[in-house]
Amino acid sequence: MKKLIQVAMAPNKEVIQNLELGLLDKLSTTYTNIVDNAFAYAMGNETQQMETTAGTLFGAYNAIIMESKRLCKATS
Repeated sequence: MKKLIQVAMAPNKEVIQNLELGLLDKLSTTYTNIVDNAFAYAMGNETQQMETTAGTLFGAYNAIIMESKRLCKATS
């Protein structure tokens, strides 16, 4: 699940290359925090524990959308 979120939230090719090579220490703190927040939502929110979302692509999508919405609210 976390790998899916990392790739989906990657802002550019460099981040994707670092993920593929396992160079997690080269990722920015901001990006890492965004991924961690989306992953925490995916693993902890009660709506994400239902059979239709737990550990699924749909659940990862929901987590990414919720984190994106949170980031938009924080910048407005």
